Amino acid sequence: MKQPFFYFLILIGISLKSQNLVLTQSFNQPTVGDTNLVYPMDTLGFSSAMPIGLIGNNITWDFTKLNAKPNILETAYISPTTVTNSASFSGCNIVEKQGGLYTFLKSSITPTTQTELLGLTSSTLSFNFTNTAIAAKYPMAFGTSISDNFSGTFVFSLNGTCSGTLTSNADGYGTIKLPNNLTLTNVLRVKSVQTLNLSAALITGLPPSQVGTIKQTYYNYFHASQKFPVLSINYTRISLITSQTPTVTALITGNSKSIVVGLTNHIMDESSLNFYPNPSKGILNIEIKNNSSKNISMFIYDITGKIVKQLSFENSSTSLENINLKDLNPGVYFLKLKLGEKILSKKIILE
Repeated sequence: MKQPFFYFLILIGISLKSQNLVLTQSFNQPTVGDTNLVYPMDTLGFSSAMPIGLIGNNITWDFTKLNAKPNILETAYISPTTVTNSASFSGCNIVEKQGGLYTFLKSSITPTTQTELLGLTSSTLSFNFTNTAIAAKYPMAFGTSISDNFSGTFVFSLNGTCSGTLTSNADGYGTIKLPNNLTLTNVLRVKSVQTLNLSAALITGLPPSQVGTIKQTYYNYFHASQKFPVLSINYTRISLITSQTPTVTALITGNSKSIVVGLTNHIMDESSLNFYPNPSKGILNIEIKNNSSKNISMFIYDITGKIVKQLSFENSSTSLENINLKDLNPGVYFLKLKLGEKILSKKIILE
C-alpha cells in the first residue's frame, strides 16, 4: 500500500513543478534571425499606479486598462558580421538592433549558461564595457536573483569612464490580465535594474569627476507560449551635470502576438493590401481588397513612434496611388491605415 502512495506523491511533485515557468537559454535566449514585434502602450486608462509593485507567488497583475497604439516597433537580432564596429566588442556573437541603436551581446554556455552585455552604440553615443555585465543566467525561475558589477568607457558629448551594477530578480509569479480579454496564467515576472555612473575630466589636467547617472528599470512578464516578454515596462532616468532636471522616460510595450488577440474584427489581414514598391524612393501605391469604406485615414510613424505624416482620402475604396512621401528622410517607418473600423499596420522602407 505504501508504494502506490509514494509514487502518487512523486507524481504530484512533478505536476506542481511543471506548472512553474522556468526561463531557459534554449528557448528564451534570442538568436540571430529572431525578430520581436511589439505595440507601444499608453496608460491613459489608469487613474492610479500600475500594479508593478506586486511581488511574490500567486500574484495577479491587471493591465487591462493599457491601450495599444497602432504602430509596431521592431527589434531584430542580427549577426555581428553585418555591423561594422562589432569587432570593438570582444566575444560578441549576437547584436540587438532597435532602429539606429545597436546592443552587443555575448551568449555562452561555459563556464555558466548566460548572456553578457558588452556595450552599445548609436549615432550619438557609444558604451564599451571591458568588464562586461551579466544580463541573464539560465535557468531562471521564481526566486532567482543575480547581480553583477561592470565597467568600461563611453563616448558622448564627453569621453570618459563608466561603472555600474546590473541586478535581475525573478520576483513575481502568477496571472497577468492584458487588454482584449486576454488572461495568461503561470507568468514569471523579472525585474532588472541597471545603474550606470559616468565620470570624465571636465578640465584638462584635473582628475575625473562624476558627470552623470543613468538608471534603467525593466519589468518583463514572461509566458511559456512566447520567447519574448508578453509585456515589458521600461523606466529610464538620466541625470547629467549639464541639466538641473533629470530626464525620466517610460516605454511600455506589449508583444504583438498577445496584444492583438481579440481584435480580429478590427485588424485587417495583410493579404488584404498590397504595398508597392517597398522599399520605395518616395512614391507609394496601395491596392486594397475587400474594403467597403470610402473614407481612409493614413498615419505614418517613425521608429520612435512619433507621427511624422498624416493623410486622408475620400472615395478611394480600392486603391491609393502615387502617395508622395518624398518629404520624409530615408529610413524605416510604420504605416497605419484606418478604413472605418478596420486598421492595418505595416513596415515601409524609404530609400
